[in-house]
Amino acid sequence: MKTMRKINYFISSCVLFTLIGFSSSAAVAQTTTSNIEGTVTDANGAVIAGATVKASGTTLAAERTATTNAEGFYRLAALPAGTYTVSISQAGLPSAPRISN
Repeated sequence: MKTMRKINYFISSCVLFTLIGFSSSAAVAQTTTSNIEGTVTDANGAVIAGATVKASGTTLAAERTATTNAEGFYRLAALPAGTYTVSISQAGLPSAPRISN
């Protein structure tokens, strides 16, 4: 009889820990933010380092900015869900805003 109780206790514990593991991983997987990232290039495909990338939208309290690295890459991280106007500027280059959902 004691052996049967130990087996039942062991199985119940395993089931409980499995359920806790699934519920905690599901809670971590739910996010409400995202990133806008990319590479800035000119019309010929050459990367543009040092360009300023700006994102503005109604879900932001303030405009977010990033600067492209030596490979032309930028990332605007942890943006709330929404629609953004993204503009890229650098001295000597024309600026053209883009809408990003």
